[in-house]
Amino acid sequence: TRQVTGMTRASVSAAVLIGGRSRRMGEPKALLRLAEGSPTLVERTVATLRSVSGDVFLVAAAAWALPRPLRACPLVIDTGTSAADGIVTALDSAGHRFCVVVACDMPFLDAALLREMGELAVRTGRGVIATDLRGGHPLHAVWDRESAPGIRAAIERNERSLGALARLGDLAPLDLDDPGRSDTDRWSVFNVNTPDDLALARAHAGNGW
Repeated sequence: TRQVTGMTRASVSAAVLIGGRSRRMGEPKALLRLAEGSPTLVERTVATLRSVSGDVFLVAAAAWALPRPLRACPLVIDTGTSAADGIVTALDSAGHRFCVVVACDMPFLDAALLREMGELAVRTGRGVIATDLRGGHPLHAVWDRESAPGIRAAIERNERSLGALARLGDLAPLDLDDPGRSDTDRWSVFNVNTPDDLALARAHAGNGW
């Protein structure tokens, strides 16, 4: 059990990016379900984040017909064209210096891991990004609002690589491949981009996750 200190739900903000066009999936990923009658992916994500932060909001490229349980959740319209723009919009809208930013298509987000990352950011004064053998996961990260001007300037230069922006934001890595990490941590960064990913997520959920 992690001993997390130095952070409460009032210490960090949390944003869910739901602006993707879901070309590979063919339908809005935010509204997918792991089983018939279960919550949508965006509902699962918001529920997890509400145990991490008292300032949870959605970032979308346009007004969404949200599932009924989320209609009271704040929705910020992002006028940009990429996830990079969504991150800047999230930082501009966050009520706290540090903001957890995640994608809407991550059905196994682990609240304990996100709280650990938020605590580390608050304690060290530096953003945090989950990493593994595939590299960093900028949409499973705690971003520092103070880095927003530099990120915005990079986007204006048409530099939109999330990896490059994470380096620009000086996000400290948290290695999920460390032997002391659990499978729960490693599945936290799993995202659903394709029908095959969705099938794998449904199978994993069917095993009790």
